Amino acid sequence: MISVVIPTHNEGANLDSVIWLASQSPLVSEILVVDDGSTNGTPEAAMRAGARVIPSSVLGRGGSMADGLRAATGEVVVYLGGDFESADDRVIEQMARPILGGQADLVKAAGGVKSNRLTTLTAKPLLATFFPELEHFNEPLSGAVAVHRPLLERLQIDLDGHVDLALLIDAYFAGGRLAEVTVNASRDDRHPLAQLDELATEVVRTIMHRAALYGRLSIGQVQRVDDAERRAKAELPAMLHRMKGCERVVLIDLDTELAGGDALRFVADRVGRGGCVAAYRPDAAAVAQCLEGVSREELVDAARQMPLRPGAVELVVNLRKEGYRVGVVSEGFDVIAETVRRRVFADFGVGHHLHFAGGRATGAVTEAPQPLLIHLMNHLAIGPEQIVVMGDRLVEASLHTVEQFAEPMLV
Repeated sequence: MISVVIPTHNEGANLDSVIWLASQSPLVSEILVVDDGSTNGTPEAAMRAGARVIPSSVLGRGGSMADGLRAATGEVVVYLGGDFESADDRVIEQMARPILGGQADLVKAAGGVKSNRLTTLTAKPLLATFFPELEHFNEPLSGAVAVHRPLLERLQIDLDGHVDLALLIDAYFAGGRLAEVTVNASRDDRHPLAQLDELATEVVRTIMHRAALYGRLSIGQVQRVDDAERRAKAELPAMLHRMKGCERVVLIDLDTELAGGDALRFVADRVGRGGCVAAYRPDAAAVAQCLEGVSREELVDAARQMPLRPGAVELVVNLRKEGYRVGVVSEGFDVIAETVRRRVFADFGVGHHLHFAGGRATGAVTEAPQPLLIHLMNHLAIGPEQIVVMGDRLVEASLHTVEQFAEPMLV
């Protein structure tokens, strides 16, 4: 009757208690743990605790939630975080009761304590401004939520942004009956400021996107902000800044080691620009003009459909277990490299930056820095002996670009 879905990423320490809590309800027919490429034994801990483990198809809570829905069989789907804690073993029934009784279609769980900093300073003021119908929710960001399956199947679960907040807003506009119940649950509000900054950005972006989508804000304004933010985050120095302190890096050629073929050509064919792209390879500027007008969503969707080589995910996850930071390198565009990075759970992606305006490619491009190895070494303060290169094209480039240094490890 109730399917409990637990998206996880490196949360093995507390997972057995979450699974035990879910198992206490006689209404729970299955417990599914959707694993996001964990490297600390999370899948094994989940199986030992009696849950069914499903590998996520794409990095991020939203992707795991969508995968869990596809695998779940219950009339009600209850999502819990891998760090969820409650002293009340009736918490599942508390969340599901309004749905089973026909009073609600989506139920958020609130801990019954004062809202945390992120909710108080970011989510609630923005909800009050753009979606006053939802400002009464004490914990709109809560990741503990029960949803009636018919409603959930009508919604598009977000892969980006704050998926739990997006689900609440989308459910309202889909005509869902919404409720919030107070449960005896604990919540850690001691996130460091840097992490709160990242979470706050997700919340702001999600609400602004929804405000534009539902006619409560100019779509042009939101898209301009979004394009600028994505452009800033996609720049290689910004990505490498988040990796400061790493000691070992693996660079993997997307085409030869992960996709087993020409990733850019596959994506271009899917969006109807294959002939133009083939004619102008490898001129990045000309190829970018071939893609002018194509939406970001079309490119991402095509990259998600591209077949990966058998064992590609396992390769990346095992390298990360060994302590490497893994980068996916494409001779195409960063939007493709980033999508594949998320599919294989790598740390960063590198490619030429394709520019967008209003969510569509402008035909402009900023080429990736060359030589890449020297760029990495300068920004991460590591030597070539700390870099492993996988893929013939990257190996050849490495031999030409680090002649004045000791050679990197070539695989």
